[in-house]
Amino acid sequence: MSDFKNKLKECRKTKKLTLIDLAEQLKTSHATINRYELGVNEPSLDRLIELARLFNVSTDYLLGVEHEQEKVAPEYTPEQLQVVELVKKLTSKELEKVYNYLLGIIDART
Repeated sequence: MSDFKNKLKECRKTKKLTLIDLAEQLKTSHATINRYELGVNEPSLDRLIELARLFNVSTDYLLGVEHEQEKVAPEYTPEQLQVVELVKKLTSKELEKVYNYLLGIIDART
């Protein structure tokens, strides 16, 4: 995973995140992120997937298997991704309420 440390740093800087910003989003310490970028430690598979989702790249890209940075999903902000994760936890009834609420907000803009 020698390419990983470079790809991680590149992705972090592209998103204009500091080590502290990234650590906060991942709910870990900035020292952990720093160790990844220095190549001292490697992330778990779950953390690797989390990083790929956050940066909207494939895990293969982060690992250096793919050299072209292809977007794997539309570009979302970290806040939008957090909303998606919360929505996944809702029941059908709760989801319908949230959907109707959001429609109301959007309709109020026009």
